[in-house]
Amino acid sequence: IVVFTSNKAWWPDWARTGLSEAVPFVVLIIALVVIGGSLPERGAIAPDPLPTVERPRLRPAVVVSVTTAGLAAVLLTSGSYRYGVITSITLVLMALSIVVLTGTVGQISLAQAAFAGAAGFTLSALTTDLAVPFPIAPLLAACAAAVLGLIVGLPAVRIRGTQLAVVTLGLAVAIERFVFRNNSFTDVGGNLIERPSLFGIDLHIRAGREIARWQFGVMVLVLVTTATLLVGNLLRRQTGLRFLSVRSYERTAAGIGVNVAGTKLFAFALSSFLAGLSGSLIGYSRGQLSADSFTAFVGLSFLAFAYLGGIGSISGALVAATFVPLGIGFVVIDRNVPFIAERYLLISGVGLVLTGVFNPVGIAGATRQNNRRIAAWWGKRHGRSPVETLTGQGAAVFETATPIPPRKDRSFGDVVLELQGVSVTYGGLCAVDDFELQVRAGEIVGLIGPNGAGKTTLLDAISGFIPYEGSIMVAGTSVDDAPPHIRARAGLGRSWQSADLFRDLTVRENLLIAAEPRANASTLLEPIRVGPVSRGSDVIDSTLMRFGLQETAHRRPSELSLGRQKLVSVARAIVANPSVVLLDEPMAGLDDRMSRRLLADIGNIAGSGVGVLVIDHDTDFIFEVCDRVLVLDFGRVIAQGPRREVRSDPAVIAAYLGESTLLHRWESAT
Repeated sequence: IVVFTSNKAWWPDWARTGLSEAVPFVVLIIALVVIGGSLPERGAIAPDPLPTVERPRLRPAVVVSVTTAGLAAVLLTSGSYRYGVITSITLVLMALSIVVLTGTVGQISLAQAAFAGAAGFTLSALTTDLAVPFPIAPLLAACAAAVLGLIVGLPAVRIRGTQLAVVTLGLAVAIERFVFRNNSFTDVGGNLIERPSLFGIDLHIRAGREIARWQFGVMVLVLVTTATLLVGNLLRRQTGLRFLSVRSYERTAAGIGVNVAGTKLFAFALSSFLAGLSGSLIGYSRGQLSADSFTAFVGLSFLAFAYLGGIGSISGALVAATFVPLGIGFVVIDRNVPFIAERYLLISGVGLVLTGVFNPVGIAGATRQNNRRIAAWWGKRHGRSPVETLTGQGAAVFETATPIPPRKDRSFGDVVLELQGVSVTYGGLCAVDDFELQVRAGEIVGLIGPNGAGKTTLLDAISGFIPYEGSIMVAGTSVDDAPPHIRARAGLGRSWQSADLFRDLTVRENLLIAAEPRANASTLLEPIRVGPVSRGSDVIDSTLMRFGLQETAHRRPSELSLGRQKLVSVARAIVANPSVVLLDEPMAGLDDRMSRRLLADIGNIAGSGVGVLVIDHDTDFIFEVCDRVLVLDFGRVIAQGPRREVRSDPAVIAAYLGESTLLHRWESAT
């Protein structure tokens, strides 16, 4: 149908050209977006396949050294070697755009070359038709690429992973066919770009027989260095924390207040801006552009070399730009080992496969790991003590845990969570049926039931992850139409059965992102902010102290035991001072010492005036800590009330306990 209608006379010439090739991709994209979801479903979250991210650190000595090396490479080379150096510096921005989007946010994009090309052709129109001067013209062209990036990024709000890769590749091909190769928009002989100049200084790349002038190289170095420093500063701050939270667990990020859709779109805009700025510099370096410079295959090669260099760090972008085709690494090989140069893409493809299998962190990551091993060996050789482990420190902290405040010392306040007639249906199966609940400030309410009773489904409905019928109010405000991140900001905290800590953030940063999850106008100022990356927060420090986590503040979750991870998950749920907190299986996998600690912490949370709704299979724990207990069976409440009444209810014994011996054990224990 598309091919037939695209040949009809009613289409204008500019639309008819390439329409039959571009529209099918758009139809595919629309279909994928329609069937996608704004957040992954529970149980559908696959382990993160991307390598570990190295958070950027501002080290002036390294910045000066790298910049000086780049300046020396520009000034001390000439001809094709200098052109290779300039190309490598230019493509740092292209590799950096992939590091930001794929390495830091986990969004796979195969359209980076399309963003660069869009900026390049826009630059041609700005300089030749509108006479916009340098440097305003390349910045405007990069902004045009950012707008295109927002449009391409819209599907990422509902799809992810392989589907997103297919969509971005389809859009890249559509842009190439419909725009870059459309004679109504581009010139067959190439789109010319006017020579750049600033304050009367000619910054053009060529002059006479000189194919690469040092003035142009210095200009490119200044722009790329400035952009890299600004992006690094952004990634070190709160925006970078939001990026990494979305990369790890989208559902968890939304559950603590992060606007996942907004974060993704901002990342697409930033990434496409960087790619667009790179495309503008490519345009200046060539003097004119053609569609062959920005094909989908070129975009795939950019992604391949970014992964080869190290997709999880800025240093990886520098390595990738060194070895990208036409970069200085390629030029050196081409001039000295032409046999390898002729098979450069084949060899690099094999290297990419080997990197993915044996060295996922890339060249930069492997170099960094080796340097750390050498430093550790050197320190050990000279008698330096290794970093203290958690063993021995945690025991003392747990032994001094504050006991649970007696119930008579805890007064209940206003209703902070109210559910009226909440029902959840999957197809013809009613998972939760007409559920009613009120949780007051300072009250601990337990929810128990056999597997499949609907407990976690109910928490997902309260959190806004699944549709439901009925009404839910948090702190007196209806949240029925609110997405998960808005519910979190309204005062709803939550921990997760498997902890779901953000793996690339430290313990302190996990709490920091929960305490300040939202973006605001000041986000735009983060790239130029100076001073400490994150100022000491009394709330975060006191929360770490409260849960005995101060010694683990700068460790990553993978370095902690399961018990510590559970404590961090609960601490993250309450650091933003919610009105009510949902605890999903907090005791699962904990030993007796950890259980005692968490038992005390939950009591202290309620003692501070926070309402608590907790589900757990450890019924001893539920009946010890909770003021009131509800029992679910096949989505319906079969018993509720004070713990003594519930534990002796015949319906509970028949449907949940199974054997009277369990009741006898509970009575003996209490």
